[in-house]
Amino acid sequence: MIQIITKENKQKFEKQLLHMFEERKLVFVDLLKWELAITDGRFEIDQFDDEYAIYLLASHEDGSHLGSMRLLRTDRPHILGSCFAHLSDKPVPTGADTLEVTRLCLSPRLRAAERRYVRNQLISAMTDYALGNRIHILTGVARLSWLAQILRMGWRCETLGKMQSVDGTLTGAFRIDLDRDTPAGLANMGVYLPGTSAAFEERIQEFRRVAASRPSKLPSEASELERAIDWWSEAVKADGYCIIPDAIHPETIAILNDDLDARFTSTPFCEGGFYGPRTKRFGSLLKRSKAAADLIQHPLILGIAQNLLGPWCDRYNLNLSQGIEIHPGAPTQFPHRDQDMWQGEKGRVEYLLNIMWPLTEFTAENGATRIWPGSHHPGAADLPPSEKPVVAEMSPGSALVFLGSTLHAAGGNYASSVRRGLIVSYCLGWLKPFENQWLCYPPEIARTFSPELAELIGYSQHRPNLGNYEGQSPIVLLNGPVPEYMAAADALRPDQQAQLDEFVAGQERGDA
Repeated sequence: MIQIITKENKQKFEKQLLHMFEERKLVFVDLLKWELAITDGRFEIDQFDDEYAIYLLASHEDGSHLGSMRLLRTDRPHILGSCFAHLSDKPVPTGADTLEVTRLCLSPRLRAAERRYVRNQLISAMTDYALGNRIHILTGVARLSWLAQILRMGWRCETLGKMQSVDGTLTGAFRIDLDRDTPAGLANMGVYLPGTSAAFEERIQEFRRVAASRPSKLPSEASELERAIDWWSEAVKADGYCIIPDAIHPETIAILNDDLDARFTSTPFCEGGFYGPRTKRFGSLLKRSKAAADLIQHPLILGIAQNLLGPWCDRYNLNLSQGIEIHPGAPTQFPHRDQDMWQGEKGRVEYLLNIMWPLTEFTAENGATRIWPGSHHPGAADLPPSEKPVVAEMSPGSALVFLGSTLHAAGGNYASSVRRGLIVSYCLGWLKPFENQWLCYPPEIARTFSPELAELIGYSQHRPNLGNYEGQSPIVLLNGPVPEYMAAADALRPDQQAQLDEFVAGQERGDA
């Protein structure tokens, strides 16, 4: 149930509002690192949270916060007019028919599908409220990652000026014009959800049941993950790729954009026709943003990697983590297969699994990845593509998963916006990775990682004994002082260990 809270009924929702202010502090200050005033060490409340503020609030029956947004009158002080008027090339829209949208806050405790549903409920309720109260214009200020989503939701929306850097992050002002056709436009994009459904309450109750059980994993949750791993793995086996929607929380995407903005800005354009003269690339994501680990260690992705690479190795490792920006004017990339960096047998062994994580919208116009379905099958590598590629259009939070044997290319950017994404890939543990992980993350950096992450980037052995340090797993370099003298230790596969045990037993029996 979405509640509309105004000064007339605010006293009925004191508990829910306190939960909202607490969650705003968690999201905007603790997670997104915005420099905002904090009240009593718990609440994010600013000067615009006055008696005239209107709140749209999604709460659980116990009062806990699921999602919210704030609407401000524009005939009074408001954020765009008072703080960011320089973002608008025109006079800031104000008046009795204009409200400002601020502080959209979705609980980070929600799963991705629930978050999108709550977001859509809030946007739908906001649209209904505005149209029912003769509000024809909505304005606001948003960072690039969120603004890109707003512009593509299906309503008439435009930016009020050029994007500008605010606290190191590209930020813009926007205007939305509302009329009776707005709900239909939003519905066409899967955003508008009229009314409050029983299904919504049922899904929220399920979220609360699962969230209350964490960090332990319920059997039903584990089996759900296992089914998802198997389903998406089969999709990749069949077509060579898949697109998984809502795979990561929007806050994670926002944090990554914020952490990497300066790096993208300072990184020069690539050299050479393959990378492209209008493309920027940089690696070593784990030392540039802590949030990169959420992508690299994503449980669903790691499960798919195990299914697809596991048959060919004892363990797989991180091959690459790279930021990519394709700028306007970039040409289409040369179609290629990433497995060709290794000169091994092709057509039977899968060497690599790629995941492209969009940080902005991926569209046909701005350079979304092109994929040739079925090009991973044995024999296809010797044939020119017979069909047009699929354009992997997707939104931030989605994941494009494709094999190293799948023919693909970055599209040309014919739009006015930058296409930004992160590519993470995994390779067989006995291969030399594309990115030299031990130089990217030497021991003084790697020891700050969890043991599981350190092993994934290469501080591990591929049995039998491959990649050892003084006869032991290189993880010893991360566990305090390293002895000058160490005993080399076997690191064998179970089948090899069984053969060795039988051989040693035979020696002890005196077998010839």
